[in-house]
Amino acid sequence: MIAKIVKRAKVINRTYGRMYLLVGPSLNERYHSDNLDVKMLEILPGYKTSYHYHDNIENIFIVLSGKLLAKINDNILLLKKGDYILIKPYVKHQFINNFDNKSFIMEIMTPPYTKEHTIYEENGGTIL
Repeated sequence: MIAKIVKRAKVINRTYGRMYLLVGPSLNERYHSDNLDVKMLEILPGYKTSYHYHDNIENIFIVLSGKLLAKINDNILLLKKGDYILIKPYVKHQFINNFDNKSFIMEIMTPPYTKEHTIYEENGGTIL
């Protein structure tokens, strides 16, 4: 299933791996939406996403493969394949892969991502 998704997506390289855009405002007419973003995040072993929050966005994250840690307002949760989590506005969140295999997470956000509504506290990249 992941291989099929990857073939159709717009790929963006990130400090933690790759982001695959599936639906959203920046895509072509067939996959364009003004109301939501659907992405798949590939998080490599030894990497983490940024620690941030959004002031107007709700996110649902679904673990498609692997396992990773979710830092939610300074609390740490272990997420495995099939687990999902809802992140409300103003809730800080980050994903940390300190395991041996890459992890894939589906992200659904509404309204779509905008820089002006995202507040970064820590950049993503390698785990120190």
